[in-house]
Amino acid sequence: MSGEIRIPPKGGFLLLNITMSIIIENENYAIASKNSGYRPLLTHYLDSCIFNNKFLFVIDMFAICEMYDKENINKIIISNIDWLYPLLEKYQQHCKQNNKKFIIAIDAILEAPSYRYNFKDNIDSICERLGLNLRDFIIISAAFNQLNDDISFATMWHVVFIDALAKYAVHDILPSKKFISLARMPKEHRQLATVEILERGISDDGFMSLGTTYLGPPHGNMDFELVPQKYKHLIPMYLDGEVDLIAQHIPSDSRFTSAFLNYVMETAYDREISPTSWNLSFVSEKTMKPFAWGQVPIFLNVANTLPHIRELGFDLFDDIIDHSYDNEPNPYLRIKKTVDQLQKICSWTIEECREYKIKNMDRFKHNKELILYYKHGGEYKLSVANLQLTLDSYDL
Repeated sequence: MSGEIRIPPKGGFLLLNITMSIIIENENYAIASKNSGYRPLLTHYLDSCIFNNKFLFVIDMFAICEMYDKENINKIIISNIDWLYPLLEKYQQHCKQNNKKFIIAIDAILEAPSYRYNFKDNIDSICERLGLNLRDFIIISAAFNQLNDDISFATMWHVVFIDALAKYAVHDILPSKKFISLARMPKEHRQLATVEILERGISDDGFMSLGTTYLGPPHGNMDFELVPQKYKHLIPMYLDGEVDLIAQHIPSDSRFTSAFLNYVMETAYDREISPTSWNLSFVSEKTMKPFAWGQVPIFLNVANTLPHIRELGFDLFDDIIDHSYDNEPNPYLRIKKTVDQLQKICSWTIEECREYKIKNMDRFKHNKELILYYKHGGEYKLSVANLQLTLDSYDL
């Protein structure tokens, strides 16, 4: 079976007239979509799991995700999913006939959407039509939670450990600057954090970028409306010119790896400040760059994210960085608290930064070796274990 998604001509991020179809089907799962290029990756994880009496019907997230209108970020576009119901009903009936638990899985393996903000209307509609409930859905994504909503989820780590991290990993370069902060897309929280750094007069101690690629609204936010007029002449902030999606992962010159500290402005942040960002606790490859590049990290992210990073075994250098900012519920105050820690390091001399790194070189090496471990098999084992745990929860 196949169908078409039809949305208003100016709506969302989906393309018009995308033909959807069952592209993989076996006794354990069926995948409906041709929209995403990550099908082999997902099947690799699924084929490593034990299903027993469960069957997954997998949908690409972009087929049902509620998105912001490109020209009006206050408007939500809800995709038309009429094409989906015959497929759902077909496989639900198949499960009834074969005494299997019917589960709908949403493939968001490289993203961090939530039921509450991105899928609610469409999932609620499916529940009503098919007699299902939220527990019959699994969101397979890089998010660490679903805001305590009663929906299942499995955390995948593939987006965190990309090829370039391992390929360009280096731990023993002595610093020539105190920090680096990179922001290709000028999301709202990144604008505010950059302004905070400028206001404190410490920008000359680091390498900084903001808005190094052109993306239109809502994600691009290229008007830089949160940057005061007195700093407009500095924007966009470039290190190595405009950066495309691929080049952002490659340390193109020595400035990327010769900073002592990496102030990581992640993709996700609180909805109160950055409504068009992912608003769940989540990390991307950005969080792993300081570990791959031999740097001390500070993370600007959704609150209570760092425990998930610590569980991976990385050293966060708590002897010099107070990471209690991660517990701050106020997203504006959390920005200030992260910059407090950055400012503390900027009070050091560059010689003190070098001396610290030399004395603690084994710790920087440990973090780099963990990057290599996770890239070369550790991430796969962890992701499969998370997915299997979620599947097993249906047996309880």
